[in-house]
Amino acid sequence: NFDAAFYPPLNLKRADVQPSIDAFYAQDFPALRRNVQKRPEAVRVVEDALQRGYRVGIATNPLFPLTAIVQRLEWAGLPVEQYPFALVPSYESFHFAKPNPAYFAEFLGRLGWPQEPVVMIGNDVSLDIAAARQLGLPVYWVNGTEQWPGPDESPPHGGLEGLLPWLESQDADALAPKLTSPSAMLAVLESTPAVLAALCADRGDEALALRPMAGEWSPVEVLCHLRDVEQEVNLPRVSKVAHENNPFLAGQDTDP
Repeated sequence: NFDAAFYPPLNLKRADVQPSIDAFYAQDFPALRRNVQKRPEAVRVVEDALQRGYRVGIATNPLFPLTAIVQRLEWAGLPVEQYPFALVPSYESFHFAKPNPAYFAEFLGRLGWPQEPVVMIGNDVSLDIAAARQLGLPVYWVNGTEQWPGPDESPPHGGLEGLLPWLESQDADALAPKLTSPSAMLAVLESTPAVLAALCADRGDEALALRPMAGEWSPVEVLCHLRDVEQEVNLPRVSKVAHENNPFLAGQDTDP
């Protein structure tokens, strides 16, 4: 996570510098607000989306602590205490950042891998659109007057005012993630341990041990099953494929 990567190379302990960091974000960071201009059309889009029953998450790059991101949303006219965002990532809670497609896989995982249609809306070609496409997510590029710079086909695009009409015109199947490319599968594999760790951290031991009904597995039993199958079944199979020609992969009943 961020702390493990950031503080040791500087020979610092977070506890020693945290008071200074807190003071900066409480006293100095708010002064940046004067450099920000609200976009009323963005607020209208979020409000309309929420009124239609859509789940809205803030897919910002988690390079700042939560307090900074919350302040920036308030400057934009979208305070988190007023708008029920499904997820607001920060460096305290996330393990990946854009343009790594694992960031978007972690985002969806933290939402419970939703079954409903999904679309990533962003203005940055590299961080938002190209990275989300690597995972296989439908996208909408808020492009202003820019031209699509890539050699591939330009994505759906337009101004914010055209976003919801475009969204309403799409078939649900067209907005289903397609997680079948090698880059998508690797991103999902890479992000899954982080997602599981975060979901477990939000629940106590009692909740993790609770079975939803008789005969069903508790979350901790599911996690142990995943661990055991990875160690005892999948890893030996992968090793065989990597080191043998035409390996024999025996079937196994893993439930017991």
